[in-house]
Amino acid sequence: MNNCDYELLNTQQRAEFHSVNLSERASILPALALAIYAALIPFDNVLWITKGWGTITKYLGILLALIIFTDRIIIGKGRIKQPPQATIWWLTFTLIATLSLLWSVDQEATIKGLMTLVGLIAVLLMVVIQPWDDWQIGLTGKGILIGGITISLFTIYLRAKGIFYPASERASLVINQRLIDPNHLGTSLILPLSIALNSILEGKKKVIFTTCAFIIMVLAISLTGSRGAIISAAAAAVFLYWGKRRSMRAVLLLILISAIIIMLVPRYIPPEVEERYSLKNILASQGAGRFPLWETAIIAFGKRPLTGWGYDSFSKLTSGKLAYLHGQVTHNIYLQVLSEIGVVGIFSLIMGLFASFRYAYRQSDRNPFYRAIAASLIGVAISSVSLGTLNYKYFWLTAMLALTTTYATTDVVKVAA
Repeated sequence: MNNCDYELLNTQQRAEFHSVNLSERASILPALALAIYAALIPFDNVLWITKGWGTITKYLGILLALIIFTDRIIIGKGRIKQPPQATIWWLTFTLIATLSLLWSVDQEATIKGLMTLVGLIAVLLMVVIQPWDDWQIGLTGKGILIGGITISLFTIYLRAKGIFYPASERASLVINQRLIDPNHLGTSLILPLSIALNSILEGKKKVIFTTCAFIIMVLAISLTGSRGAIISAAAAAVFLYWGKRRSMRAVLLLILISAIIIMLVPRYIPPEVEERYSLKNILASQGAGRFPLWETAIIAFGKRPLTGWGYDSFSKLTSGKLAYLHGQVTHNIYLQVLSEIGVVGIFSLIMGLFASFRYAYRQSDRNPFYRAIAASLIGVAISSVSLGTLNYKYFWLTAMLALTTTYATTDVVKVAA
């Protein structure tokens, strides 16, 4: 909450807040934990410990929440930043998903999905109640950028060595039996890609580094053959460019980067991957088998429009009377939510995305970092039309960063007792 918002509070609401000098509550440990967590999220699917134990990032998320909790007790003396109203929509979504357990057609799948969802929402809540300063959240941005560059270089290297996603020519991170779906890899790079492009357009220092990083990530996304990620990244880039007036230097630099990408990227895209981007291929493959799944979701929604069939239960529907493809997921979070938790669920999801975007966008004039976050939300939301992203940490990382608030180190922060 900024000072203008605080002035709008009534007397009773003001009584619930206390002024805390930022220097009295600042702590480097939560910032480091968030930066490391964010940097490793693109690697999530190759960081699993052993079957049944989850991934390293799962435990880093728990550690991050515990560090923030401890920081609020010791440094913050029990005081927290009031979560933005947008948080209510994510809590509503989680509540509806939880209630759907009562009528789910696959309670085991619903419980498993809820464990993931509730855990990610818990991390989101802890991150948004922590008052961050500009430097701390900037450290997270650096972590995200480093993570994006690192996984992109690994992906490009493996593809050059002839190691790619099984049964395809698509680039991905493949290490023994551990691998990442190319579509999710491409989408997870939208956030670091947006941060790099935003830094270039803002005329920040180290422009050569961010330019190289941007080109490397564009190449990595292209090699994944993920059509949704390419479209989503392009939408995020358009938003960043048109969202603010740019200097002539930034425009010329962007033209140069575009020319380099146009000349460089097609040379490294194999014909098998390039073919995926043709409209003919998309229609012939029925959107890689997605069209029948979407039709199934619409049919399922028509049968239970209010309650749905239970959170994360769609694979059960494709194994029953509505089957087109056995045991598959929707590859579309909007149709997934419609069929699984009904109209109230989809409304809370859309409002959560919209409110998070608006909250980030409103902060972008004071801190340009949030313009990249807003752009990333657009990209992830578009990619979610053809991809199931709700159980992936990159989706919730983008949402939680959108709902953080940063202050200059000289600010006095209003925090709830």
